Amino acid sequence: MLFYFTINTIVELLCLIMAIGCLYRQPDTVWKNMIFFMLVIVVAEFTGRHVKRIYLQDVQHNLSNAWVYNVLLIAQALFFSVQFKYLIGKHKAATYVIGCGLALIAVLYGFELHKHGFYVFNNDTYTVLLVMLICYSLYYYYLLLKDEDYIELKTSAGFWWVTGILFFCFGTIISTLFRDKLSAILVTSHNPLTYYIYNALNVILYGCWSYSFLCKRWQTPILKSSY
Repeated sequence: MLFYFTINTIVELLCLIMAIGCLYRQPDTVWKNMIFFMLVIVVAEFTGRHVKRIYLQDVQHNLSNAWVYNVLLIAQALFFSVQFKYLIGKHKAATYVIGCGLALIAVLYGFELHKHGFYVFNNDTYTVLLVMLICYSLYYYYLLLKDEDYIELKTSAGFWWVTGILFFCFGTIISTLFRDKLSAILVTSHNPLTYYIYNALNVILYGCWSYSFLCKRWQTPILKSSY
């Protein structure tokens, strides 16, 4: 049973619990959908662990559980596009860019599947998605700077949600670029430095998201009382 519980799955479960507790009665549908998205992530992670365990027991085949994360990649591309459309989509140019970005992801995804099949992770598609999310995040910050209305950043749900995305995507890309050198550094006899870096990035991502859910929960009574 302990095989299924890692740092990643634990923080994802905690983030799902926070999403349910803070967003279940949220009138904002886009934010409420975070519950469903976190559920998809948790199910995918546990399924990936389970499939990996099955494949490890099959000594006659060398199969990969990458197909689980290829399915998850579709959900990630769709949800992130919707979320950023909500955050920055009031500008027509941003809406057009997000639509084109989603189309690019679809083309790359199909190309990679044709190239190597479903049992190999679509790494190029994932990398392009990370770069796109970084660009969306920076544009969101740019809009915040230009906004004439005062925004309390420490209680801004959108700010902390995007901050988690930016740290995770940027850190993942840097770690991927230097993976060969970082993976050669053994922190313990079993785990290289990259193992701890990726775990730390997941903790930062889901920690920021959990806090953004709290911020949204704090804002909800204020929104309701204004009507």
